[in-house]
Amino acid sequence: MRVVLGIFAAAVLVLCQCKGAPTEQGGRGSETNGRAGMVAEGRRAQPVQLRVMAVGAEARRVAPRSAVPRRAAARPAQARPAAPGLLAWDPRVELLSGVTVDFDSGERGHLPASMFSMTGRWALARDESARSGKGVLAQLAAGDDSAFNVLLLKGRGNRYRDLWLSVWLRAVRGKVDQGGGLLWRAMDEKNYYVARYNPLEDNLRLYHVKGGRRKMLAGTTLRVDHRAWHHLEVTMVGDRITVSLDGRKRLEKNDATFSGAGRLGLWTKADARSHFDDLSFAVARASTARPKAAGPKPAGRAPPHRPAP
Repeated sequence: MRVVLGIFAAAVLVLCQCKGAPTEQGGRGSETNGRAGMVAEGRRAQPVQLRVMAVGAEARRVAPRSAVPRRAAARPAQARPAAPGLLAWDPRVELLSGVTVDFDSGERGHLPASMFSMTGRWALARDESARSGKGVLAQLAAGDDSAFNVLLLKGRGNRYRDLWLSVWLRAVRGKVDQGGGLLWRAMDEKNYYVARYNPLEDNLRLYHVKGGRRKMLAGTTLRVDHRAWHHLEVTMVGDRITVSLDGRKRLEKNDATFSGAGRLGLWTKADARSHFDDLSFAVARASTARPKAAGPKPAGRAPPHRPAP
């Protein structure tokens, strides 16, 4: 009995010494006790797994794909500055600040976040022949003969009066109508100017649409490759409108039907299914630079013809 009491007293003394023993930096004693407890319970110490999730754009960088919805990874259509300066095909117009919107990013099958559809069915699509990247904006509706498919740019600040506007477009299909064009100074889907290229009719025309009724202001016939991409440009300063196709001025007209600032956008008619790329727009004004006068040709004999080596 005395032996048992002696062993018990020794054990109590050892436990008291362990609790009262000083520890390094205030944690060594507790760390030792924790390890002893895990060994006593037959468990092995494991490192703690910590995961930090970032928010916003950084989430796509650190989170696994399964943790990020596919829609969150889509970026809006990208905008880059449009180069200011004089237009090569119309030096009477000077461009100020502007932007170019491409359609290479964003969720296919949906509208760009910066635009809204008034009529028609517009969506981002893929086109291997696109001018920049592979993304385009497509008009997919097959409306009736009199339908105007209208897409406008969002934002209160995106209202222009004097402007330059351009886009690349390619006619895809259409039995009643093909091609498409640009619209500007739009009050709504029934009041605006529009310049459109139609490969079925081999022409380029300028209209104003007032109260939903279209009136032609100017037009010209042209012969171009209907399967290719074409560059359509429009300027309007004051009441003077000029229209260019593929870098060559084709139409010019003065009209004051809509004299104030308005929205800008894209346009097709009826069942015209078309692709658009690189929509650009800028503030414009009449150039103050004086055009160089063409001087007389110098007199003299023509240089002799030299055959190519």
